[in-house]
Amino acid sequence: YRQHQDVLLHMLHRFDLVIPGAASSAVHVVPSLLPLAASLAGSPSITTEEAWGSLFFDFHGLLCRLLPTLFPKLVSSSSRENDVDVVGSLGLYRDSFRLFWMGHELTMDLLPSGRPQVVRVQAMSGG
Repeated sequence: YRQHQDVLLHMLHRFDLVIPGAASSAVHVVPSLLPLAASLAGSPSITTEEAWGSLFFDFHGLLCRLLPTLFPKLVSSSSRENDVDVVGSLGLYRDSFRLFWMGHELTMDLLPSGRPQVVRVQAMSGG
């Protein structure tokens, strides 16, 4: 296994199954094994200000089983882009993550967490 580790990690990264750590780190993140975001548990209450600062992709329940499998791939694939920084210290979960894109901090969430139907993209203030 050890002699093939680099090839396996490269293949996992290519198919968006793992996020490599920093160049000097041997730590890798597997988005599908991350915990669910605690703040999204239950029914989220969204204020009017949050709603105006958000973009909602509503799939009306058609993709409720598919969204939880596609979302970790979105996290992984966004980490491959040079102008995108996935921010693990601010929040990296199986159903929610933050990233910096073109100087702006964005949050992406699956809502509701039990049976996801909506992907929310929210610009964080001060980004």
